[in-house]
This record gives sequence, C-alpha cells and structure tokens, in this order.
Amino acid sequence: MTTVDRRVLLRSFLRAKLEPAVFPSRAALLAWQERKVRAHLAWARTRSRHLEERFAGRSTAHWRSLPITNKAEMMARWDDVVTVPIRRDEALATALRAEEDRDFAPTVRGYTVGLSSGTSGNRGLFVASADERAEWAGSAIARVLPTLVPGLVPER
Repeated sequence: MTTVDRRVLLRSFLRAKLEPAVFPSRAALLAWQERKVRAHLAWARTRSRHLEERFAGRSTAHWRSLPITNKAEMMARWDDVVTVPIRRDEALATALRAEEDRDFAPTVRGYTVGLSSGTSGNRGLFVASADERAEWAGSAIARVLPTLVPGLVPER
C-alpha cells in the first residue's frame, strides 16, 4: 500500500485555501496561463519523444499552431507520449488487473496507473506519481471541507 506524503497534501490544501485564483483582469489570467503552458511544454518536450517530434524546429511559443492530439492517438503512441519510464503494455496490464481484482494499491515503479471510463469510446490510461496523488488529495479536501481555520478562503 502506498502512503500519501502529508507535507505535499498539506501544502496543496493550504495553497487551495490561501491562494485563490484571482486575477486583476482577463489579460493577466491569459498571460499566466501562457507562461504555465510554455514552462510545462519546455519540461515535457525533453522527456516525451512525441512532443520533441512535434516541436522539432519550433519553440514552445508556437504550441497553438500544432495540430491537436486526440485521445485515440495519444493512447496509440503511449510509449512516445508519457514522460515516465512505464510502457503501455505494463501499465495496461496492471490497470486491468486492478479493475478485475478491485485492488487499486499496486503501482508500477512507484506510479499509480488506472483506466478512465471510456465514455468517449476510447478507454484512457493514466499514470500518477505519489506527489501528484497527494497534490490532488490536498486540493480536493480543500474544496469539499468547510473552512477549518478562521481567515482561510471559503468555497462559494
């Protein structure tokens, strides 16, 4: 059984409560989003053969000019898309076994793998690190619990 890093969970919880996403203008929001997308793509393209191919000869500033990768293509090219050392066949076998056994604790090299419902007609496969699981849990808890500490931002 994997454990959640309580420090990461608490940091995510507090960030969700203390740093509400408030921007002075739509332009400020769009500029923030653009910086985040470019930074993420710069990181991911060094770890994903698929992204490196797509950006060959281009900077990350040109991300909007690239054709959209749909879910079917992404699943077909899993081994070239993902940024962690987990092969599609291994992830899929682990996720299918977890679905069958209803035991979602097994991981692949420390990463949780799972399946989406496939409501679009293409069942998706996902992978999440321990820190990503803790970040999600902290953020989710912040959204569903009422304000526990005076002065924290309540949900509306």
